[in-house]
Amino acid sequence: LYMSAADLTLTKPGGLMTTEAIAMRLPMVLIDAVAGCEEYNRQFFVQQGGAVTADSTEDLLRLCLRLLNDPARLSLMSEALLHHSHPTAAQDIITHLQNTLSTQKENQA
Repeated sequence: LYMSAADLTLTKPGGLMTTEAIAMRLPMVLIDAVAGCEEYNRQFFVQQGGAVTADSTEDLLRLCLRLLNDPARLSLMSEALLHHSHPTAAQDIITHLQNTLSTQKENQA
C-alpha cells in the first residue's frame, strides 16, 4: 500500500526491498550497502538505471529532492526496473516443474 503511493524509495539495497521495488517499478535511492550482495545490488541497479546513490547524507537528500521534482527521470527509472520484473515467475516455475514431472513419469512408464 505504501509503495504504491510512493514516487521513489530511499532504502538499503537488500534483496527483499529491491525485489519489492522492482515489482512495484518504484525507483530507488540506495544507501549504506553492506559488503557483499547488497553492494552488488547497489551497483547493478544503478548501472541498469533503476536506482541512484550518493555517499553522504546531504547528497542523498539533494538527490531525492531533485528526483521528486523530475517526473520524467522517475518515469525512466521506473521503465528501467520493468526490464527486470518477471510478474509470471511463480507460474513459470510451476509450469516447468509440472512439465518436468510429467516427462519423468512418461520415461518411467
